[in-house]
Amino acid sequence: MTTDETAAARIGVYESMAPWERAAQWEQAAPETAKGIIQLVNNEQLHRHRIARIEMARQVVSVLLGFGTVIAMVVVAWHYADVGEPVAGASFAGAGMVSTAAIFVTGKRPASARRRR
Repeated sequence: MTTDETAAARIGVYESMAPWERAAQWEQAAPETAKGIIQLVNNEQLHRHRIARIEMARQVVSVLLGFGTVIAMVVVAWHYADVGEPVAGASFAGAGMVSTAAIFVTGKRPASARRRR
């Protein structure tokens, strides 16, 4: 048997092993391997939670800023009406609110769970 055939045979045996048997071999070859893998999995989970919290905060801030923009447009439109230019105020507020609504409607939507993997 050549060296390549021997290596291929070992890989085949390794692939057919149960996960706990593989872990036992890893532990013999490099102690603390299992603890390292568990730590990596924990770190990844913490990272995913952190990213989810940041995304939620971004969405809340986005909605609050959009609401603040609409309120500011209403105030400016009201001022236009007070100074005797109601058409200009209505045009400003209408165009601004339609633009703001368009941004929220056509904005980036979260990817589906299937695409995130």
